[in-house]
Amino acid sequence: MHWIQALHTANKPKVYAKSWRGFITDIAGEVVTVVAWTGRRVRFRNHHSDRIAAAVARCGSRVLVNDQYAILRVQGWCFSVAVDDGQPLRGCSSSTAANPRSGGGTAYRIH
Repeated sequence: MHWIQALHTANKPKVYAKSWRGFITDIAGEVVTVVAWTGRRVRFRNHHSDRIAAAVARCGSRVLVNDQYAILRVQGWCFSVAVDDGQPLRGCSSSTAANPRSGGGTAYRIH
């Protein structure tokens, strides 16, 4: 996840206004289930759901979700998520040629 999106969801009122609150009710594999305060149930996927589970164990299950940037926040922890479409996630490739430290080639990002 890029830090700019995380800052926007915390510091820009128009972006924050598009966020909603809920609770993580289940983590199974890469699927994270969140129930919004309105009662709506949403399933997300994340490659590192074990980190989300660790954050929940430490901070509690209350979350803030921003659909615009696909961010799930557990207090100070931020995770990039994808709405569950029933298919497992796969690595996302992106060019790193613009980064002189990367040496070119391909880097893999994950949600």
